[in-house]
Amino acid sequence: MKSRNAGKKLLLLMTCALLLAGCGKDRQPISVQRESTDAAEGEKKVLVLGTLDDSSEIRDVITEFNKNSTEYKVEIKLYGDNSGETTQALSLLQADIAAGKGPDILDIAKADTFSYVEKDLLTDLTPYLNADTEVSEEDFLPNVLAIYNKDGMQAAIPSVFWIGSLVGKTENLDGYTHWNIAEYESFVNGLANPETVVQGIPRRQIFAQMMEQYASSFIDWDNKTCSFDGEEFQKLLSFVSRYPAESTVMGQTEELAMVRSNQILLLPVVLNSVSGYLLQPAVFNGKVTYVGFPTERENGNTLMVFSGAYGIMESCTEKDAAWEVVKALCTADNLYLSGFPVYKENLNKAYAFAQTETYHLNDNGEKIADPLYRAAYGDETIEVYPATEEDIKKLQELLENAAAPDMRSEEVLNIIMEEVEPYLSGEKTAEEAAQVIQNRMQLYMSEK
Repeated sequence: MKSRNAGKKLLLLMTCALLLAGCGKDRQPISVQRESTDAAEGEKKVLVLGTLDDSSEIRDVITEFNKNSTEYKVEIKLYGDNSGETTQALSLLQADIAAGKGPDILDIAKADTFSYVEKDLLTDLTPYLNADTEVSEEDFLPNVLAIYNKDGMQAAIPSVFWIGSLVGKTENLDGYTHWNIAEYESFVNGLANPETVVQGIPRRQIFAQMMEQYASSFIDWDNKTCSFDGEEFQKLLSFVSRYPAESTVMGQTEELAMVRSNQILLLPVVLNSVSGYLLQPAVFNGKVTYVGFPTERENGNTLMVFSGAYGIMESCTEKDAAWEVVKALCTADNLYLSGFPVYKENLNKAYAFAQTETYHLNDNGEKIADPLYRAAYGDETIEVYPATEEDIKKLQELLENAAAPDMRSEEVLNIIMEEVEPYLSGEKTAEEAAQVIQNRMQLYMSEK
């Protein structure tokens, strides 16, 4: 289903925060001493799965694994309180790793994956994918898998993903299928009522999404330098300042009426299912285009992995067994309920289900097509019917061509968002805010 005004999840997008990135060419791996997981004779060996998110779907997979395994038992260790707040949770995880008490398997979706890679804390999963007789690299969507690949080292396997985008009625978008800031501003400035082009998005959320698209324009991850004090970043700040400080409060009934009367041309969406994708044409009453957020890249539709990207810690003493757990988590067919599956077999099952047609007979004995599902949208109930082959083809193109987020670390995004807030609220100038961000980010990167 579509997620309106995606709020914190859209701000945090995708990605990846932790305090473990290395500094300098001669850095040495963190030395971690893992406590033995060998149990007494006749008992199962324990593997610890560390995660910042807990769900019944994950627990179901682990319960099934534990039931079937005669040698191993997986225990889930939740860092934080499952609320989505990451800073304290990641600090607890870091402390465990430094003390030699880190997990064997880690859901790395909210951590800075590449800082773990630089510190040699994660095992390369490429050999496991190559050697496994049941799954291989080709069984997963390559663009999503690539989010966790650095220089050929596969640090984690993601299980599910989402797509963040702007969607609008195709006939209203002047032929645009993607755009950069200049093109987007030209489009908006040509409208009679440019202030209503995008409904409900406050400037803070727009800025966070833009950082997902433009982070590498200001951050050199390899050389650990940044350039937030330049003119280009101030242009970005100026761009987002045109949006309202707070979300526009509007009921779904009013919103739907404005969308269908072309008073609102674009809606922000976070897609996590085929049914959510099928809903949008019904909302707009016509063919739609996922034009995405402005970006200099070829695609403004952003891949998002909020949870469920599993890696094996290098300190794990039972890596073969840990791989079986990772494989089970990433191929389980119950996980697509919380996102699009990265595992192609399960994604194809989701496509097939969305195309299933059922019928009933009316009082006259006539066969009537049933909707796939019904969605409440304000006062209206929208009936969404099964997908056609064309629907699935276009969805496949959307998913397979969506781009990885340009912001690799949630921790970095949090720093930038914290320091940009005084500008967004009018307390600092763009130049002042940019300088503070530059100083803090350069310090952060120099310490890594």
